[in-house]
Amino acid sequence: MRPKKTGTYQAAALLVVSGLVAAHQSAVAQNESISMHEEPRHRLVFEHDQFNLVDLSIPVGDTSLYHLHDFPTFWVVLNDARIESQTLGGEWVRQPEERPLRPVGTLVSIDNVTRPPHRVRNVDKDTLHLFAVVHKGFGADVSEDVPEEGIEFDDRWVRARRFKLAGTSSSPMLHSDWPSVVIQATSGQTDVPVGEYSTGIKTVVGGWSWHEGGRPFRLRNLGLNEVELILIEVKI
Repeated sequence: MRPKKTGTYQAAALLVVSGLVAAHQSAVAQNESISMHEEPRHRLVFEHDQFNLVDLSIPVGDTSLYHLHDFPTFWVVLNDARIESQTLGGEWVRQPEERPLRPVGTLVSIDNVTRPPHRVRNVDKDTLHLFAVVHKGFGADVSEDVPEEGIEFDDRWVRARRFKLAGTSSSPMLHSDWPSVVIQATSGQTDVPVGEYSTGIKTVVGGWSWHEGGRPFRLRNLGLNEVELILIEVKI
């Protein structure tokens, strides 16, 4: 005669099964790929029907989830760090040691959205911090666009300019038919006057604000030390 299972035996068996299920679910979750703005370290800070703004921060030793870059993306480096990357199903690949770290304020455009699912981990001694403008629309034909002086980057998705403002100084009046994103690349206190109103007040590296197209504005340094700001016009 086969002995009956006791309540204790059944409870233990249930715990084992539950543990196996949880482990399997965790493994599945690690191998699923998600859109960049759904990955927790790529924090979605603003969503527009034509573009997203994403604040990426990966602490030392941390690893992102597998994710995809669905749309052309324009990056501003706020603090660079050495990373390793791994394509789903592949091996970890470390950035070459001879590649210098990019200075704060470096602009990087990536319009290739065919890269397979991948994840990255920070193998440096400081946090990786980047800010991204993710374009979800069709952009504009550069050949039909008349560039202005001081343009540092210009393609069908965005136009970028860099401003270094001395203490208590302002930029000229700026005009754009497109939405504009202002990102602070050095510490200090700045704002974006629009008419009689002070908007977009920032005090730290990575501070940002966005402004509707068609409304003239200035960039203003409220402090005594020089401050650097990146202006990105999003072509929608």
